Amino acid sequence: MNQKARWIKHISIIVLYIMAQLIVLPVALVYMIMNQGQVDEEAVTRISLIANIIGFVIALIIIGILFIKIKAPFDFELKYRQPWLVSLGWLVFGVVFAYITQIITSIINTQVLKNPMQSENTMEIMEIAFQYPFFILIVAILGPILEELVFRKVLFGEIFNALKINKYVAFTIAFLISGFIFAIAHMDFTHIIIYLGMSFVFSLIYVMTGRIIVPIIAHALMNTIVVILQFTFKDTIKDLEQFQELSNLIFYFFI
Repeated sequence: MNQKARWIKHISIIVLYIMAQLIVLPVALVYMIMNQGQVDEEAVTRISLIANIIGFVIALIIIGILFIKIKAPFDFELKYRQPWLVSLGWLVFGVVFAYITQIITSIINTQVLKNPMQSENTMEIMEIAFQYPFFILIVAILGPILEELVFRKVLFGEIFNALKINKYVAFTIAFLISGFIFAIAHMDFTHIIIYLGMSFVFSLIYVMTGRIIVPIIAHALMNTIVVILQFTFKDTIKDLEQFQELSNLIFYFFI
């Protein structure tokens, strides 16, 4: 019964995540129909972003209800679950380790794999955030929560729990598969190694604490810090080239 209930919950999480991403399409279509095909691009963008936020909030409310109603934890969650104080230590470690991992994978990505430093996905997201600051709610909070539930709780968790082999091999397979899907979902193929690095760190602190809330907070903290840096340095650095160099570095730290 627990396994069946968990599958129901996890399939629902994936469906809700997809719906929250796609809700902008019918909203934009309805807007254009109501305006007889006359397109105000700024209005469409603003309405779509608001719809996106509402979709994310509704998805998280329903997911929260599912977690309350359906209690079906993985075996490893019960086995490795740590006290909250220990989990807090892992949270701090996770954030620091994530930044170190991103620096290392970024160097490999540019120097060894010869991929561009800038992430087009991140540049587009931050451009939207600069133009519509309320979008930061998705970037810093709502997005990380849903992404960790989908890519760590559901994908990584199900794979890791299902593989009845050596736990280190199972962990490696699970974080690689969920990490690749994480990168594909962001349509950012030139930075796959960085997504894999983040998948490793977030999966590690998830397993070591047995609490999905730990990678959720770590992910949200990282994105929040990057947003703050972006807005702060955009206003204070006058030299455009200097800002571009700094942005290139900061873009590495935004997943």
